[in-house]
Amino acid sequence: MINGTKSVGTGLGSHFENGGNTYVTGPASDKDTGLAVGYVNKDSYGICTYYRQADGSWKGIWTYGGSQKITSETWTPQ
Repeated sequence: MINGTKSVGTGLGSHFENGGNTYVTGPASDKDTGLAVGYVNKDSYGICTYYRQADGSWKGIWTYGGSQKITSETWTPQ
């Protein structure tokens, strides 16, 4: 929920394999260092991308459909 609005989405995870020579994108896993998400709610839709940081947090940006603004955020494990 964001501001009381429920959103539904799906994501893809990404990470390097083969000694860093191959970038793999597919179902999210614990190996991922990147995450892309598309989502929809009753009023709009949006996209976001997040990247795992060295401290274990995830920094990302997101936007809603039709918006000319992006917002950044950090997810911090608890």
